Amino acid sequence: MYVLDSYDAEFRGDAAKSNVSVVEAKLNAKPYPLVRLADCQVPQGRFAPYNRETDKALDLVDDEHLDEPFLSNIALISVDGRWGVQEAEAKQGGSCEP
Repeated sequence: MYVLDSYDAEFRGDAAKSNVSVVEAKLNAKPYPLVRLADCQVPQGRFAPYNRETDKALDLVDDEHLDEPFLSNIALISVDGRWGVQEAEAKQGGSCEP
């Protein structure tokens, strides 16, 4: 979010459709309960950052696979009853099937 704000940018278009599944749940794990999620996100068209001032799309480094489903793996832990992201990894397009 900080990067978007520093470029005076916002995302526009339709966000990818999520297909979340629980891969692992260790709710009694010590010292922190753990949940691992996998999300095969399916693009719904162009979802890209735009500069608010110029109203122009910002250049993307690699937009070669923007129309292919992509896998995100997320690990969440609970500390003092509050859940937060411990790890997050997004793979290239074409890395999953919903």
